[in-house]
Amino acid sequence: MFPADLKRAFADVLKAKQEGQAALERARGESASLSANLANAARVLEGNPALMNLPFDAVALDLQQNAGNTLVLGLPALCR
Repeated sequence: MFPADLKRAFADVLKAKQEGQAALERARGESASLSANLANAARVLEGNPALMNLPFDAVALDLQQNAGNTLVLGLPALCR
């Protein structure tokens, strides 16, 4: 028989170990999901390079509409 304090200490250690393992498994799952999403995004962008301009186009349009002025942008030429 172990004293009650020692039993609680063992239980606390075991609980902490189990919680750590659960957190590690969650992190691994999130990492795998993120990697899969990034790979999918890369495949989509590879097939449709014009999609890269969509966020920029949306911001430029919003700036132009809200400012009420002409928006002039200097963009580098895309080389292939």
